[in-house]
Amino acid sequence: MRKTIKRLIAAVVLLSAAASVFSASAYGAGDTLYRNAVALSDDVTYVNEISMAKSGRIESFSLELKPGGDLEQITSSCDTVFGGMTVTNAIAYAEKLGYNVVAAMNTDYFSTNNQIPLGLVIENGVYKSSPEGENALCIMEDGSAVFSEAPQVTMSLAGPGGKTELTHLNKFRTDTSLYLYSSAYSTVSTRAASVGWAVRFKILSGSLAVNSTLELEVDETLADVKAVPIGDGYLVLTAADASGYIEEFEKYAVGDAVTLEISCDDETASNARWATGGGDIIVKDGKITDSSAWDTAISAKNPRSAVGIKADGTTVYLAVDGRRVSYSNGLTLMQLAEELLDRGCVSAMNFDGGGSTAIAMRRPGEGRCTVINSPSDGFVRRCGAYALIVSKAESDGEAARLFLQDDGAVILAGATTKLDISAVDKALRPAEIPGDYDILPTAGTYENGIYKAPETEGTDTVSVVSGDVSGSGTLHVIKMPDTVTVKNDNTGKEVTSLTLKRGESVKLIPRVRHLLRDVIIDESTVIFSAEGEAGTFGDYGIFTAGDKSNVTGKITVRAGESEIKITVKIPAVLEDIEGHWSESYVQTLYDKGIVKGVTATAFMPDGEIRRCDFLLMLY
Repeated sequence: MRKTIKRLIAAVVLLSAAASVFSASAYGAGDTLYRNAVALSDDVTYVNEISMAKSGRIESFSLELKPGGDLEQITSSCDTVFGGMTVTNAIAYAEKLGYNVVAAMNTDYFSTNNQIPLGLVIENGVYKSSPEGENALCIMEDGSAVFSEAPQVTMSLAGPGGKTELTHLNKFRTDTSLYLYSSAYSTVSTRAASVGWAVRFKILSGSLAVNSTLELEVDETLADVKAVPIGDGYLVLTAADASGYIEEFEKYAVGDAVTLEISCDDETASNARWATGGGDIIVKDGKITDSSAWDTAISAKNPRSAVGIKADGTTVYLAVDGRRVSYSNGLTLMQLAEELLDRGCVSAMNFDGGGSTAIAMRRPGEGRCTVINSPSDGFVRRCGAYALIVSKAESDGEAARLFLQDDGAVILAGATTKLDISAVDKALRPAEIPGDYDILPTAGTYENGIYKAPETEGTDTVSVVSGDVSGSGTLHVIKMPDTVTVKNDNTGKEVTSLTLKRGESVKLIPRVRHLLRDVIIDESTVIFSAEGEAGTFGDYGIFTAGDKSNVTGKITVRAGESEIKITVKIPAVLEDIEGHWSESYVQTLYDKGIVKGVTATAFMPDGEIRRCDFLLMLY
């Protein structure tokens, strides 16, 4: 039975392994130079791509989530709307609430002063922040993702003194409008910066939702105040004195019974269980939308965070690095739309990119989520809102899927390496690795615990099988890496040229890179050779200078079809200074070209010196 399973897996892998390392996509991010897809479960796939557009190298990271399985998507505006969190802190907070977070990415734009998200926030049905005319990503009860175009939520307070109409919930108070606050805004206060008034309501019944009714009682009225506490179970209505809304304050007295009516004009947002704000909807009904209506301030090349939805309901969360010319240049807003369309999305929305772009996930076998992209600031920002992928399955520690630890690695054709595996349980938590498993390459070989890459370039899909539990990974086999460099093992510095004494040895450590990634090599795939009389190689990478002085030679380090050449010099030796007290001083001056010998091999250290020569050496 086990051999039959292995043969079936091998057959499927053979059919899927024909793609080259160098495939091509249509437009958007340009030609795909590298693509590695990892099925974390039956429901979610992680994809890392490197591509080349006219603007240069692009590196992207995406998660594709199918609805209806053990994984679901939720949104979070952190512990409170005010203040924000980094992506890893937001994950830690969600896990503290009991969620098993698999991955997360930043979403909505936010105020850089206080990290308050600019758009809609709904969390598990609770209305936490108003949409303010922004578009929104809504997660419905069935787990599907749908876009809502600029939904509007209105709020009406009705009491003995009359009605108060307003729209702002849990946004930073300006001097021009009315605002309502709940404890979701801040555990500290309303954080108002200017003098105004406030009415504090106690919630008697009901809860905040985009379509809801709450019964309230006026707990206190406050004039000539700035920030006031909110508290769990309370709401605060407030405005700045400069706003001119004092007549609204005068409608309320302590003890008044007040009804709060909240309604939403959009069916999608009305029925959303989760929602987060976003920017322009750049793809709709399978077509790019009118770009003249997009935000021109961010249309140029930038790091990007975006979300797309495929026709089958699959949600694609995409992060594209940028603002680093040698690594990743980012995408224009039009390129982003083209890229998401190219990936099969029929609708797509731009999120907050730039230095805010951050995507994190729990890699197979790891106990916590880590940031997988390279934020352009060099550090991870605090942002206002996130989309999270969480698992509903219970963790049991039993292996449900196996992974290749070196999944996605680039290896030189013919090189050998040890392969390690990891395992996860049905909740995608680390699981114990089975004691007995088989590793089955498609193109390479695996014997006695060692994998050997094929001599041909391409992708090698490697299956891992243990009974009914299996998985796979991909190794990318190349022949011509981008760069070959060596470093001096003694100094740790990269070597571009060498100056050695007669008989001196140095160990050279090769480093092979492709697409800015280290390439797996071994002693059989990196060849050291020397030309001229400067010296020879003995053991792997150990170069020993010859016994002749005043000679020059070349070292060649070849890896696959790429190589580097290094000039080696053995300078002339002044034989009569060896053992003399002046040896180190004279040799230093000689090496710098300040002094010369009286012959090619003699200096006459005990000879007379002219005053002008002495002054020259001092200078």
